[in-house]
Amino acid sequence: MSSTITNGSSGARLRGQSSDPLRVEPPARGGRQARVPWIVLGVLIVAGCALAAAVWAGRVAQRTPVVALARAVERGQVLAVEDLTVVNVAVDGQLPLVTAEAGGELVGLSAVSSLPAGTLLTEQMVTTDPGLAAGDRVVGLALDPGEYPVGALAPGDTVMVVRTPAATASPDEVGGTSVLVPLAAVYAVEPLGDTSTGVLVSVVVDEASAAPIAGAAAQDRVRLVLAGSAP
Repeated sequence: MSSTITNGSSGARLRGQSSDPLRVEPPARGGRQARVPWIVLGVLIVAGCALAAAVWAGRVAQRTPVVALARAVERGQVLAVEDLTVVNVAVDGQLPLVTAEAGGELVGLSAVSSLPAGTLLTEQMVTTDPGLAAGDRVVGLALDPGEYPVGALAPGDTVMVVRTPAATASPDEVGGTSVLVPLAAVYAVEPLGDTSTGVLVSVVVDEASAAPIAGAAAQDRVRLVLAGSAP
């Protein structure tokens, strides 16, 4: 026999054990608030991309067309139009690169040294010397400051090669300075090394003058004098 209990306050009726489990569902809340951080993150990403694009566009706008080598050249090679190309780079004001407008002036000049393709060209990398003639000789001179014109010597310049008296010369021989070559072309100017203040100057002379200059250089008795251009 079953019994029925009625709760007067709620009107609920219990009959034995209920077969339905007790389920508690939390109220829905915060749906809009949960999406706010993702919206903020998206805005920050878009703003960052816009800033990066603006910086990139600014750098591109500041690039300058300059002349570079389209292919490798050897030392003394005369530059042709096919050897040159124009590239856009961000130019440092301290680097005297040849601009695209002045690129035509390089045609017909000779490379001071061997250079690989892609080299950005400066005026110091070329010379007006068209190359060596059959009887020309190039003599290298290792010179210290005071033995050459500091800051004024460049490939293509004309110099006078002078032999000075020996360090052990007598007083009567001190005035025995002589001119070995009145006019010689500077072929190349390179630093002797990172720790040295001297330079290696290569000059073009005739065959008869090459040996006397080399002998005087071995005795540290060579000086260079910059010669002015003819009027």
